[in-house]
Amino acid sequence: MVGVGDFGRAVIGEAREAGIDVAVVPDGLGDDALVAVVASRPVPAVARELDRAAQPLVPVWGMHGALQVGPVITAGAPCFECYEARLRQHAVDLEAHDAVLAHWATVAPPPPTEALRVQAPLAATALKRILEEPEAFGGCVWRYEGATPSEGRVIARNRCPCRRGRR
Repeated sequence: MVGVGDFGRAVIGEAREAGIDVAVVPDGLGDDALVAVVASRPVPAVARELDRAAQPLVPVWGMHGALQVGPVITAGAPCFECYEARLRQHAVDLEAHDAVLAHWATVAPPPPTEALRVQAPLAATALKRILEEPEAFGGCVWRYEGATPSEGRVIARNRCPCRRGRR
């Protein structure tokens, strides 16, 4: 797991309490390990770097006061670049979307809100389920604005190497 800030530490603690064997290791672990990138705000640069190294991963981060788990990036699933392209494609206000991402890239992680503290156990529970069978959840994304998530699935872009199983 890669934890960023207080929220990252809280989810790692909850994951340990949920019985997940947690090793906090920053370097490539091999394709049989799923790295959870946990932060109180999106840190796409970390996810991109892991994805480029063909490291399976799942981002778990706060997003506008909500919790997002995913996309689950595994062999054969859409890559993180496909996720970012689809997210940008569906942005209502592209200029605002890009400005928010640029801001998050340059600021220190904010302290977790009370909502994210409450959502840390939800994140740990979701991770435990994903870790049992990561390939089954490839491309899945969950957004929690309360206790019940909405679920989506990333679709790979045309001509992306991940569509052909190459990452």
